[in-house]
Amino acid sequence: MENMDNPNDDMRKALVVLFHNWFSIAAEESAVANSVSLYLGEVKKTTPPLLAFLVNLADDNGNTALHYSLSHCNYSIVSLLLDTGLCETDNVNKAGYTAVMLAALTAADRHDDLEVVGGSWRWRTSTEPPARYTPPTQ
Repeated sequence: MENMDNPNDDMRKALVVLFHNWFSIAAEESAVANSVSLYLGEVKKTTPPLLAFLVNLADDNGNTALHYSLSHCNYSIVSLLLDTGLCETDNVNKAGYTAVMLAALTAADRHDDLEVVGGSWRWRTSTEPPARYTPPTQ
């Protein structure tokens, strides 16, 4: 998306609102898959270029909604995020973990959950080793 590296004041305000809304809907332990699905669907329908930015949006610790959903074992949301085909699963957070690493550490015990975590064909990773976390510039 254009102007994301150097947003003006209005864009910065909009990004803060987007950040707070997205993380409250998708990254909380109590997040509900239906709400995330509706949110993703509306973004895809109204502003498709924003979808990749949204699903890969990271907080100050470098965690994306995918990192949080895996940490909370919220596999229905993990599945929704991966289904976009846009998740950059090799992004490294400040603790040094990628979403792929977190997936390996999760306690998936139901068959459906194991399928989400083990469905490596859905994980979009680069062939390069993960880079160290670099905080966004302010």
